Amino acid sequence: MTPKSRWLAYVLAGALVMVSVAAVAYAIGVSNRSNNAAPAAQSTSIPANPGMGQGGMGQGGMGQGGFGQGGNRGQVAPTASGTVTAVGSSSVTISQQSGSTRTLTLTGSTTYTMGGATVSQSSLVVGARITARGTVDSSGNFTATAVTIQLSAVSGTVASKTSSTIVVTTAAGKTVTVNVSSSTKYSVQGVSSATLDSVAVGYGIQAQGTLNADGSLTATVIQAGPNVRQRVPSFGGGGGFPGFGGGQASPMPSASPSGSNL
Repeated sequence: MTPKSRWLAYVLAGALVMVSVAAVAYAIGVSNRSNNAAPAAQSTSIPANPGMGQGGMGQGGMGQGGFGQGGNRGQVAPTASGTVTAVGSSSVTISQQSGSTRTLTLTGSTTYTMGGATVSQSSLVVGARITARGTVDSSGNFTATAVTIQLSAVSGTVASKTSSTIVVTTAAGKTVTVNVSSSTKYSVQGVSSATLDSVAVGYGIQAQGTLNADGSLTATVIQAGPNVRQRVPSFGGGGGFPGFGGGQASPMPSASPSGSNL
């Protein structure tokens, strides 16, 4: 091959290389334009979900205010709490913590619970503490849809007892009859398996249960022990008699209409 022929071969080879590089660059450019256009088309196909905030997930993660404006927020039902001062066939009057009184309307569909169990309207008695949920009309009248009756408690010193009752003298000098039955549970200081016989006259006592219309208390649980002050620590939350764990007293509903501890 002559020098001139070799020179021509080199020129042709270089031209082929340049053409190949240009073709590859053009293919890559077309591919990039296609990829860049796809997300824009896809992003416009998903509508915003007003329940999850503005624009899908909304501003600030899940939308303004947790689940966004217009999200899944349930309305809170109005409530009223206090101590029962009067009971009628279709209403109950309570004394609220503020000192004001309020009359709540009761209907045939109103439900009643106490201690986690369903009870009847007859469990509404003067002196009981309740919390009601319901509705309020434009005039401010409250209609109760559900009433929760708190368990009551009485504490003091055992004055006397029979096979079915324990008479308690409170720190205020009042006398309250506590009714007991085979389902009443006992916890007596120093006794492993306590019964009614373990509760002696002169013992400090606290009984928890259901307040009755006559002012007596039907006890579900009784704690008692010797040499205990009349103001007995209440049940639960680490409470108990000295020697039972030494917990702090926590306030409980009273067995008196006045709402004071007995």
